[in-house]
Amino acid sequence: MKNLIAGAFCALSVTLVAGTPTPSQAQDVTLNLATIMLPDDPFVAASKLFGERLDELSGGTMEVKIFDSGSLFPQGASFDALSRGQVEMGDTNMGSYSQQVPYTDMFLSAYMFEGPDHARVFWESDLGQQVFDDVAEGTNIRILGQIVYGSRQISLTGNVDRTINTPADLEGVKLRMPSPPAWMALGRALGVDPTPLAFNEVYLAMQTGTVDGQDNTLTVSKAAGLIELTKQVVLTDHQAYAQFFGINEDIWQGFTDEQRNWVQTALDEGIELGTKLAQEAEAALQQEYRDAGAQIVTPDKDAFIEHARAFYENSPELTANWDRELIAKINAMVD
Repeated sequence: MKNLIAGAFCALSVTLVAGTPTPSQAQDVTLNLATIMLPDDPFVAASKLFGERLDELSGGTMEVKIFDSGSLFPQGASFDALSRGQVEMGDTNMGSYSQQVPYTDMFLSAYMFEGPDHARVFWESDLGQQVFDDVAEGTNIRILGQIVYGSRQISLTGNVDRTINTPADLEGVKLRMPSPPAWMALGRALGVDPTPLAFNEVYLAMQTGTVDGQDNTLTVSKAAGLIELTKQVVLTDHQAYAQFFGINEDIWQGFTDEQRNWVQTALDEGIELGTKLAQEAEAALQQEYRDAGAQIVTPDKDAFIEHARAFYENSPELTANWDRELIAKINAMVD
């Protein structure tokens, strides 16, 4: 793996040398795609189909090399690498963009969307496309699509010896959260003591008791092997989680119209597969968790919604950059 990664960096460095042909001028194009997701995750399955179809559509002139499990860049480092063009493509989430596009923090808040279907409608709309355009302008990353996995739930180890029904029951629980401030705020909005940790460190942290649990969709949690350590799943449905496919904007603008069409067409097919796999897995996983020995808890969701609303209303420093007009339009999209 070390040699493979080193080779990837050498290949990338060639594209950055002055005078090197742009993708639109070169006959062959290699897109290195870095993701923190693990091999069994729907995002990786989508990426593999994307690569296969892009090879077919381009007549073998465009290929995708996938680096999963954070093997190329750890969580937190991939955003800068993608923005700077050190890697051509990668997975991103809205938490990555807040410094350059401050209002995107609001998409990581609790209960922004009523559920995955509501989120899909928004991200596939003209309003969602405007967010993508703002991100491209602010970060040099073009979002080409997304997989909406399902709702994020709280998964706890046996260290938590009580059934969680309300936010008050989570007092003192050490819940792993991604490190950006909006993610940490999400943890506090749920009533936990958030612990910042990279995703690839979560299994060991739960195993050793460094944290008492984590929040994620059941699909992502299972792909990471966390089902083995989970003794209680609390169905808070606190966030409709999307993972986005991003490409470096300079790379994207360097493509011909034909190349862009190949990439988007192939990726759309991959996303369709990834979304299907995620939806099928979410529907079946609750029973799988039960079979693995976990308690499935349906908490007082209204209590969680009220707690989160009060938290954000009393934290003006967190919400000062939110786009209230856009939020109103998002709310109006609910069937």
